[in-house]
Amino acid sequence: MTKVYSRDEERFDDDMHEVLVSMDEDDCLEPGATLYEADKVEYKASAFFRGGVDDIIEEIQNQAWEEADEFAESFASNIPQEKLAELEKLICDWLDANVPVNFFTVRNVRPVEVTEAMIADYRGAPAIGVAPAAPAAYGTIAERAAAGKDAGWWDAPGVKGDK
Repeated sequence: MTKVYSRDEERFDDDMHEVLVSMDEDDCLEPGATLYEADKVEYKASAFFRGGVDDIIEEIQNQAWEEADEFAESFASNIPQEKLAELEKLICDWLDANVPVNFFTVRNVRPVEVTEAMIADYRGAPAIGVAPAAPAAYGTIAERAAAGKDAGWWDAPGVKGDK
């Protein structure tokens, strides 16, 4: 399940980095501070088609009754169950293909203590006591360029690469 993060247990973001940015901007990013992690629950539009086709058929019957009174009394009352299922599938497939769901909910919210390593990672520096990766593991600029890779360790402030 995808994890999401928050600093207030109300507004969650897919990216922990965004939560750390917010905490940093408010000068509350420090070891021991609390942020929250939760499991993201995503939906398809068809999840909200709860009344199903029964509500649609009932509305059609009501409209027919308003138009023709008791003459429409048995209108749409003998639709076979397999045809109703076919209509429901058609509607659900259309909803899922055409109606984007632009929200999510969360489950299992739990506190996470901010660590020095999280702050160092956020700021792009190694945590205290953690050795940086060996530059040779990244390859030379020419090797990385030939492989289509982005710039790496040699672009960090104070690092003299093989330019």
